[in-house]
Amino acid sequence: MEKEMIQNYAVENSVNVGGKRFLFCISTDENEPHPYMKCRERRETFLAHYENAIAGNDYLEVMKLYVKDISDAIAELENERIALGVENADCLKPEELIPIGEDDDIRGKVVALHERELIDGCKDIINQLYQIESGYGAINGHHQKSCTAWSLKTGKKFKVYRYEIAGIVPDDKIPEFAKKAIEQIKKEKKKSEREDR
Repeated sequence: MEKEMIQNYAVENSVNVGGKRFLFCISTDENEPHPYMKCRERRETFLAHYENAIAGNDYLEVMKLYVKDISDAIAELENERIALGVENADCLKPEELIPIGEDDDIRGKVVALHERELIDGCKDIINQLYQIESGYGAINGHHQKSCTAWSLKTGKKFKVYRYEIAGIVPDDKIPEFAKKAIEQIKKEKKKSEREDR
């Protein structure tokens, strides 16, 4: 199998943590004075950008930096859970959710994505919950149609497809951090409406 390449560096190892991908690479050029390199991948649609790159000639030193990046990212996720007051970060299962009928209008509903739709390192309730805003997928049962939705982690708008949604979250299953995010989104929408007048 052909190795993934970043210029003349072959990716030897990579780890996804919380939506970030960390890579350890070795140069395929025998004359490269800095044959070992670690970096972080950032994706914008289909384009990959590499940042926080450090190359060196000491395998152990560069490997230590690579492992430190991963450890720091894990600590960041742990601190995020603590800050949000999330004790049980397990994803909600379909049997805990309200099923969505083919013709159900889900605008304004808090939904949970299927765990399979979340990337490794993001398979938790913090990344699973969205509030549906609009879109054909919000009012039409066709599973290929998309909805505009607010992430209850970041408060930013994203596109989600109806087939990605496991179900509607019952009120008693909505965690405190998500309730606070919903209130903040309401405030932002009201502010935006006033500014548009």
